[in-house]
Amino acid sequence: MGTSTSNSGPESNVSFDPPWLNDLPKEMQSPLDKLEGKQINIPNIDTLKSVTAPTMRFAKSRRELNAFLKTSDKQHLRNALGHYSKTGMGGAKNITHRLSISASVGNGLYNFFDGIKNTSNPRIADWVKDIKNSGLQGNELIDKIINFIVSDGGSLDEESCKNSIFQSLSELMENPNIDILNLSEENIWQLLTSFISTEVFNMFCSDAGQIFERNSISSTEKAEKMQEIRDFICADVTVRINEFCQNQSSVKDILLKAVETVFSVYEEEL
Repeated sequence: MGTSTSNSGPESNVSFDPPWLNDLPKEMQSPLDKLEGKQINIPNIDTLKSVTAPTMRFAKSRRELNAFLKTSDKQHLRNALGHYSKTGMGGAKNITHRLSISASVGNGLYNFFDGIKNTSNPRIADWVKDIKNSGLQGNELIDKIINFIVSDGGSLDEESCKNSIFQSLSELMENPNIDILNLSEENIWQLLTSFISTEVFNMFCSDAGQIFERNSISSTEKAEKMQEIRDFICADVTVRINEFCQNQSSVKDILLKAVETVFSVYEEEL
């Protein structure tokens, strides 16, 4: 599923922000600017106010998640996500702040696929032509695209974004009618929705710690439950993205607002 659950999750009484977050740029360099060799100096992201996470911050979320794994009751999953947001992360706004890099990468995804389809820039057009002539397909083509969209800083956030793009592009390319270098507007937003939902899912599962290992379910059932969680999150995020796409907000703002709204609703339903 593109995430590891072999850790115990973040500790209590530490900042809601991970220590490496302030070392990353506020915006990723535009993939098409990168293709043209442009250099862009961008300030680092703003950190949250100095607020520490409470003791046992994920206890309620893990308890509800454990109940969902045992019963398959979606209400337990909604409660797990609500407690994760409200107590574990200090509110939906903190979740979106934590996903700043993911949303910037999502913005880069949109710019890349929209740009290579509509470009009049000869350098970009030549790159697309070379890629098509090279015969790259499948995973090799996905890796080529990821290398242009995500920087290679080696941070956990950047590696997570690469994994999420890989998974989302792989799923999109399962449709034989999809031309990955000529995506429709609908296909691009389908990709973005899958990507940001996967980022949310990966963060949630990572913070849940070893709950999946501790629960006495088979590896097959575990995979099925994790897919169910991802699909559940994606369905709610899709509704909000479709709603917010009607305005003229930036892609990054749409992604973050969609996630914030989804988790605000989870909190309200507790």
